[in-house]
Amino acid sequence: MNPSVPEIKIHQIYYRPDQKEHLDGRFQPWDNTANPRPEWAELWVILRALENRSGNFSALTGFVSWKFLRKTGLTGREVRDFIASRPGYDCYIFNPFTLQTALFASVWEQGERWHPGIQERAARLLEACGIAADLDRWVDTFATTAYCNYFVAGPRFWEKYSGLMGKVFDLLEERRGDKNGLWQSTVHDGREYKFIPFLVERLFGVVLRRNPDLKVLPYRYPPDRQSERTPGFGGLIELADEYKTLCRDDRSRRAFKKYLRVRKKMFALLKRTPETGLLLR
Repeated sequence: MNPSVPEIKIHQIYYRPDQKEHLDGRFQPWDNTANPRPEWAELWVILRALENRSGNFSALTGFVSWKFLRKTGLTGREVRDFIASRPGYDCYIFNPFTLQTALFASVWEQGERWHPGIQERAARLLEACGIAADLDRWVDTFATTAYCNYFVAGPRFWEKYSGLMGKVFDLLEERRGDKNGLWQSTVHDGREYKFIPFLVERLFGVVLRRNPDLKVLPYRYPPDRQSERTPGFGGLIELADEYKTLCRDDRSRRAFKKYLRVRKKMFALLKRTPETGLLLR
């Protein structure tokens, strides 16, 4: 083993025995078949893992679902090679939904498209946590978006993440009777879920904004691979991210107007794309 490469421990969570056949041999299987708190999804596993950091965490640690290959198209070897070839970051992102990231200005705008009401609920929760956040003005890029909680991070990130998520967990547990809050149900892939897991994956960006000193590196699909995943959108996706990166959280800048023009082209292309639903997943 190359001593310059940090130890990487990526847990892959499965919820039913038949899902084990989809696990990657370069990840460590995490048996969550008991699944005592399904409403919390991966966060329940992460919080339990944090109770024994020495046993569950390494120099770099991640928690991904059994659908990782299906969603990202990446193998465990590719993930490890990417990290090993680019050392020195606090967090590595493997966001599978690049088209979603490009089409919407922020994860909250995207969330409103699929889970109406999530932004208002999130704003109230963050305020209760003592965090001032004007979510209407946020602009998210590949470097602040980790749908499905697909990221691998080091101790500096996990310290900040666990601090926020522990507070969120405790606060929401106290509010279990709030029928108008995040315990209410939303629909995803034809099934009902609580708002909670969809909130949690978007709080990743809150952690980064509150800790700008963290070094983050998103995985970017090579052009040919991106074109295979989102035919016709590859160049537009990259261009959208470039403009969003330039304007950051200031939607009044010229770069944001340029982004909106690119987005308009993407939505027009979607209307002409037979497999629109598939591309938006």
